[in-house]
Amino acid sequence: TPGFVQNLIPRDYQVKLAKDGYHDWNKTLPIYSNETTFIEDITLFLNTKPSSLVQADIVKSAVSPDQVIMAYLISTESWLELWTYNIETEEQLLLNRYIDSPNENITFSWSTDGERLLIEHEQTTNTSYLGIDKNGNSRIEMSEATEETVEHAWWHPEDPLVVLFYSPTETFQYRISTGQVTEIYTGPTLATTDEGQAVLIQNVDNATSVFRSVNDHTSLLAYLPLGEYELLPASWPHLLLHEPDKERLILIDIQQDSQPILLDADASGATWATDGSGRLLYYNDFEVHIYDPTGHTDELLVRISEPTLSAAWHPEGNAVLACRSSGLYAIELDWRDQRNIYQL
Repeated sequence: TPGFVQNLIPRDYQVKLAKDGYHDWNKTLPIYSNETTFIEDITLFLNTKPSSLVQADIVKSAVSPDQVIMAYLISTESWLELWTYNIETEEQLLLNRYIDSPNENITFSWSTDGERLLIEHEQTTNTSYLGIDKNGNSRIEMSEATEETVEHAWWHPEDPLVVLFYSPTETFQYRISTGQVTEIYTGPTLATTDEGQAVLIQNVDNATSVFRSVNDHTSLLAYLPLGEYELLPASWPHLLLHEPDKERLILIDIQQDSQPILLDADASGATWATDGSGRLLYYNDFEVHIYDPTGHTDELLVRISEPTLSAAWHPEGNAVLACRSSGLYAIELDWRDQRNIYQL
């Protein structure tokens, strides 16, 4: 490859692409009179045993949005240690250490640019939040930096320099670059902002309500099933909400008034394509889907008989990786004839 085969009689042909050390690519494709059939954007996957990058008792992990650095928590004899591993340089770095006890719970998440981690340290009496960059520097204790009681904090889903948080009485945003704290709302609520607009998510009566606030004027945007939602990364004007307990995923167009809810689906996880296409990959126990907001299409990639534990985009955007209890699988997106699925 690349190759161009001419003067074929119109009919179906069996095509195979093969390379030593890789899974074969097979598909039956039609040839029509006076037309060209294209085979492009094909990825061949290695047919070799995986190699171990980190050998440790990993409790939980999170990969940076650029897929370069993995943050992971390991359990030692008496400590919980937060490390990073750089996939490109193979460097490991200890970021922080905590006492390992049943009353300690550590969670962490990346900013959208992959430069910083927000670490939530839950203890018996209180919960603290620490911002730290990927090199272990620029440590920011949220309660000290804001002089507020931080009850809950989360990354802005689009702006990597903003942490949103609420106290018992108000909701704020904290800009890391300037240290400026700005009040968003006079009450504790899940929120996000953009250019003077704020979107507020609150549990009211027997539903979760989504409000849009512009210049101190608040209007109802949508009613959702009651739940404890979290904000997932999404570019404005999209709002992506996930309810972990009920495994519910909701995508909202903030600028739509008549039908703002674009997607309401069962999902244990979701991630945006990295090729700039704006597609959303989401999955539940037995199905893997791709939703495209541009054409408002929801495509079922595969339905299987065992739970999908996690899923991710291939960097080229032409395949999806799915992790199940039986192994790791690559699912191609070329719908013609059949989707090739490889166990890696």
